[in-house]
Amino acid sequence: MFFRVGCLALLSFLLIQPVFAAQTPFEYAVGGNLRGSFEMYGQGYDDEIHDAYEDRSGRENKMYMYEDVTIESVSRLLWGIGYLNIENPVYIDGYIKINECDLYKTYSNIEMEWKQIRAATKEFLLNNKNDFSLRYQFVQPLRYVDYDEKRHAFLIDPRDQYKSVRRFEVNVKDYNAFICDNNNNSMTPKGYTRSLLLELSRPFSLQYIPVEDSVAKEVLGEIRRKILSLPEAVRSQRTYTEKFRKAYILFKVKIFSYGKLVVVASGLPPAVQMMGALEGYEVYADPQLKKRIFIRNYVTKKDVSEKNARILKEFDILRDRSRNGGILTNIN
Repeated sequence: MFFRVGCLALLSFLLIQPVFAAQTPFEYAVGGNLRGSFEMYGQGYDDEIHDAYEDRSGRENKMYMYEDVTIESVSRLLWGIGYLNIENPVYIDGYIKINECDLYKTYSNIEMEWKQIRAATKEFLLNNKNDFSLRYQFVQPLRYVDYDEKRHAFLIDPRDQYKSVRRFEVNVKDYNAFICDNNNNSMTPKGYTRSLLLELSRPFSLQYIPVEDSVAKEVLGEIRRKILSLPEAVRSQRTYTEKFRKAYILFKVKIFSYGKLVVVASGLPPAVQMMGALEGYEVYADPQLKKRIFIRNYVTKKDVSEKNARILKEFDILRDRSRNGGILTNIN
């Protein structure tokens, strides 16, 4: 929609005829001085292991809009973060193919009109890429076991606990979607990706889900009702009952810099290394993310805009160094 408003206004002057637009963890290392600089990036954020419910009503509740990770939103992220070269027409064509499929299918094989569309898209990206969101959210499921009344928290199943986790592989929600066609032309355009390899500025740990007693009783009551709906013969079998003890954690991050395009596994599209800060997370009792049972906001009362400006300046320095020596290096 963003593209349609900006670009098609230009196209109406450029084209003679009218235009109608429709609508596995992967390990990588960080070298140089980047690791030490993370201490500065983390200023203004909390870093803690959450063992119990805490009342933080005094914390300023800063609200931001976080985009879901989709093929389209990642295409904007790659421009917003400066990953793609504006002088490469292949990347501009890819942006149109992802975001304006009908426009692409109608004019990509008509040379004169396509040159004008490409030029208008380039101008649109130059004028608007700095306004593309760098804040994204993604969901990971987890299992939990007993509720600890002393801690006022659910114990996360040891298989799903977060223990100083820094790296996440994040796939787009529409990972298997066709792009602008239903045949081989639906492949991901060159330079774009369906996966991000995200490294957080600080490790994340979570062994318990802090939940108030009253909320925990509601959750446990719902689990009991579901178990009682099962045939009596399987009610005591963990294989059948543990599926009801699931929560969904919604991570909210701000991206600050990028690394390389890397191959995660043979036969899969490559992923782009990204670096960012965890600004908060929410835990839900249902996959539809309607029943929230816990929320944590890491953004403090400090001047966020001033902090972000300082971080971005530092990342510009690191990006320049990476061109010469390789700050972000793949260890595969």
